[in-house]
Amino acid sequence: MYYLIKMGYFAVNIKDKKMQKVNILSSTQVVSMNDEWFDLADPGHFWMQWRFNALVNKLKSVWKPEMKVLEIGCGNGALMFQFEQYFNVPVDGCDLNLFALQNAIHVDGNLYLYDILERNHQLEQKYDVVLMADVLEHIDNDARFLEAAKFHLRDGGIIVVGVPAHQRLFSVYDQNVGHKRRYSHQQLENSLRLAGFDVVESDFWGFSLLPVLIARNLLLKLMPTRKIISTGFKPPHFLFNKIMLGLMKLETAIFKKPFIGISLIATGRK
Repeated sequence: MYYLIKMGYFAVNIKDKKMQKVNILSSTQVVSMNDEWFDLADPGHFWMQWRFNALVNKLKSVWKPEMKVLEIGCGNGALMFQFEQYFNVPVDGCDLNLFALQNAIHVDGNLYLYDILERNHQLEQKYDVVLMADVLEHIDNDARFLEAAKFHLRDGGIIVVGVPAHQRLFSVYDQNVGHKRRYSHQQLENSLRLAGFDVVESDFWGFSLLPVLIARNLLLKLMPTRKIISTGFKPPHFLFNKIMLGLMKLETAIFKKPFIGISLIATGRK
């Protein structure tokens, strides 16, 4: 499997990797996320690359090499891997899905089976940056969850939150991966403020992916339930993935902040 990181290809053999060490801080719980998605979400996927590019753009202006980073809802560690490769720092990650954690891509940071609502004092105010990428839409009470995330940040720390955008685009794919909602600018910023964050900015990403998303939503109406996630996320051909990566480079070179897109990324400060 090949991952496009920075400007080159890195070969990573996921099938041969060892089961990861997981620090158990909480009991396992049922989560609103389908395990099948983790098998498809590798760092070379065009959507994963596009999201990472948007995340990096939010952090460039505040990034310092000594910063400590926690990803909440890290799943299989794909974003942690991207972050470590790009910034050359270890990233800690936590999730409630033990299967995903044990089978995560190898990363240098610590992996925790951990419910952030428990507010474990080992992790209190330990981090300068908290990443929460496509997690909040799975949570019933998102403001409460964000407030718990704030517990782990030092004063002045930054949270970066990525969510799917536009409720009118909610589809059977969203339902099958466990989404409760898609967000508007106002909804996301209000949730951050309710949790006690000062909103720095929120922007769309993935303008060019809107027609792809609409086409996918129409196609998936014809699919049996068991094929919705694989059909909805897996590129139909490796050339399609390459074309989408080329489109990403073109769009991000032209539009630094698209006026509309398939997803939102917001930053807040504690």
